[in-house]
Amino acid sequence: MGKSGVAHFAGESDKDTVRLVRELLRFLPQNNREKPPVIECTDDPKRMEESLKSVIPRVRGRLMT
Repeated sequence: MGKSGVAHFAGESDKDTVRLVRELLRFLPQNNREKPPVIECTDDPKRMEESLKSVIPRVRGRLMT
């Protein structure tokens, strides 16, 4: 099996990488019977992100180039 080279988390050191992985694991339940943890959202629910208008194509089914 080959390596893809894709990394979603990369730390400055092993210790920093372990910290990043632990942060990611906070969002997952401990097992299949446990509900995922609820984390308070600090983002404004009415915030508008103008850059999304250019990311999502206006014409359905049209490929982005």
